Amino acid sequence: MRRRRATSLYAEPLGFPFSVALGFLLLVILPVAAENTDDQRLFLTEKAADSHSRKRWYDYVMDTDPGSCRVRISPSFSDPAPSRIAVLPFLDEGSGNYVLDEIPWPGRKGEALAVWRWTHSQRLRRMIHGYLAAREFDLIPIALVDSLLAAHKISSDRLLEAAEPSVLGRILDADTLVYGSLSVYRSYYLFLAAGWRVKLTIRILSAITGREIFAGTSTRNIIGLRIATNPIDLALASISNLVHLRDVTLRRGEDEACRELVIRVPRAPRAARAASGPIPKALPVATAMALPPERGG
Repeated sequence: MRRRRATSLYAEPLGFPFSVALGFLLLVILPVAAENTDDQRLFLTEKAADSHSRKRWYDYVMDTDPGSCRVRISPSFSDPAPSRIAVLPFLDEGSGNYVLDEIPWPGRKGEALAVWRWTHSQRLRRMIHGYLAAREFDLIPIALVDSLLAAHKISSDRLLEAAEPSVLGRILDADTLVYGSLSVYRSYYLFLAAGWRVKLTIRILSAITGREIFAGTSTRNIIGLRIATNPIDLALASISNLVHLRDVTLRRGEDEACRELVIRVPRAPRAARAASGPIPKALPVATAMALPPERGG
């Protein structure tokens, strides 16, 4: 009769190569895990704050985007530094229509034209407002700016441009004003190439002195380019470029035009921003805060 093999209650020891690999893995993982348990420090100096997201020459080559961005900064920009900024309604100096290959269509008129001109310009206004906020300026909410201007009967481009910066500053409780105008907002379609073109100009004025402290113009071309060597390729490329004329592609052009301008606006020092004034009374101020217990050593 065959004797049944006894089953051991203990696992067999690991092989030598596996044990060495496991030990090496623990040596690598444990220091990393230990490092991640340390507290992360706050309020340090941020790196690349004035260069992150700013296009370089090779970005234009890779993106086939022959756009441009030119700015002019006053030597007195930071004397004193802007502390409370109001982004005024932007103006659409174009036709207000959807423009394809220099042909505007549909032919909007009256109220529909006014609504679309407002829509096009305010898209970029909100982006400029957001990027200025990202650079830690103190901005007045856009809805509040519009309601205050409407309450003072400033309801057209003519009245807005005629108002003195000092008067607007008192109305809006701002020391800096941002003006903007959209001059180009159109699309192109040439079978093998298609794209959007957006051109925005902004001016930043001191509401105290009335002087221009920053001005810039940014042009962005979001282009789709295809190569065709036969009729089938031409047909496919034409369809692909037609799809390129999507609203999300236009949004990228708007975003880049605004970002390239604002990234060139000098940031006010943190000390100047902190000393710009007391905390608004409308905001609740915490008088006491329960802190978590310190970690044991």
